[in-house]
Amino acid sequence: AMEATIREHERMAYVGHVAASLSHEIRNPLSTCTLNMMILNDKLNLEGFDLRRLEITVRELTRLEDILKQLLDLARPLSLETEVMELKAVAEDCVDLLAGKTSEKQIRLVQRHALGLAPVQADAARMEQALLNLLLNAIESVDAGGRITVWTRQARDAQGETWAELGVHDNGPGIAPELKAGLFAPFATNKAQGTGLGLSNVKRIMEAHQGRVLVKSRPGLGATFALRLPCRP
Repeated sequence: AMEATIREHERMAYVGHVAASLSHEIRNPLSTCTLNMMILNDKLNLEGFDLRRLEITVRELTRLEDILKQLLDLARPLSLETEVMELKAVAEDCVDLLAGKTSEKQIRLVQRHALGLAPVQADAARMEQALLNLLLNAIESVDAGGRITVWTRQARDAQGETWAELGVHDNGPGIAPELKAGLFAPFATNKAQGTGLGLSNVKRIMEAHQGRVLVKSRPGLGATFALRLPCRP
């Protein structure tokens, strides 16, 4: 087990080295290409297939920028800027940000927030990043007309410890049993265009908060992810 841990640390150190190089060699010219394509899209007044080709180019360049950002997030040390905050506010902000995607796919997104949930000490931006990853995965998983539930509540574990919980459930196909063991491993994905970095970053964010990520899933019954943070004394 120690040897496996050392190998994993060595692999992540190598990923960090590669990511640092990529940040200078690829990120800046990629951003320039994306910006120029967006300007051309506004000025050329293209129609039909030519317009479609340009839109696809802009979309794919943006996707590459997002992949590079996830890789850099995974490689660089994770720092937190914590404050007293409410998980409900994080949930509501994320739902608003993704309203266009859920509306386009006709997904019903339900929020359930427990009354009187105490504030937590956390980094609001990092928690939003973690929740957005979970919500985007859920949106991709469900069919058109599907349902996603987001909630906040107080939860108690088997040891009697109390946690503030922020959760997401979808009614998609669930997680294949063979993927569960390595679900949070970097680059583990079953998506045709996935990077496998989103859930890995979610786990890092929660560990940095001394929190936890819980997963429940049964084939055909959707997936549930719960982010748990220690309650403030």
